[in-house]
Amino acid sequence: GALRHAAAAPLLAALATQEEQPGTLRAHAVRALGSIGVPDMLPVVLACARSPHEAVRGRAVVALGAFPVPEAARALGEFVTPGAEPDLARAAVRALREIG
Repeated sequence: GALRHAAAAPLLAALATQEEQPGTLRAHAVRALGSIGVPDMLPVVLACARSPHEAVRGRAVVALGAFPVPEAARALGEFVTPGAEPDLARAAVRALREIG
């Protein structure tokens, strides 16, 4: 992810979506997908934002800030509603600022 190498995106997407993988590994994969910012990976990041694993959800919400498209903004809006998890809500607000 730090190298922003788009060729790594499919492997990262596979890691991020494999529920049998450790949550921390999946969270790092989602973070890297956000760093790379390949538009085709938006559905993967959106799916990870609904993960039952807290770290995966959190990283996905942050990663959505790398996708300046209405679909990402709408998804982030779901995390700033009343009753949302406070940490996710703060991360969603920051990501929405990145989107603009």
